[in-house]
Amino acid sequence: MNLTIELKPETEAKLKEQAAQRGKDLQAFALEALEEKLSAEMSGPAMLPPAAWHAKFDALLGSLPRSEATFVDDSRESIYSGRGE
Repeated sequence: MNLTIELKPETEAKLKEQAAQRGKDLQAFALEALEEKLSAEMSGPAMLPPAAWHAKFDALLGSLPRSEATFVDDSRESIYSGRGE
């Protein structure tokens, strides 16, 4: 299949530069980039490193409203105290 894509000059320059850095011709590099992008989207979101995941999780927890909950003593002793046991 042939496909023609109009690129902005700066995008074309980046594409040529990165292809040259990797020692690939422009067409092979562009095809590889498209296939990589499509396979990444098919496999779902990228895994975060543990430190980044913890940072995002901590930020999420910090954004939630604080709980107004108080401690409730639901131990057996507190439930049955004063019942003549």
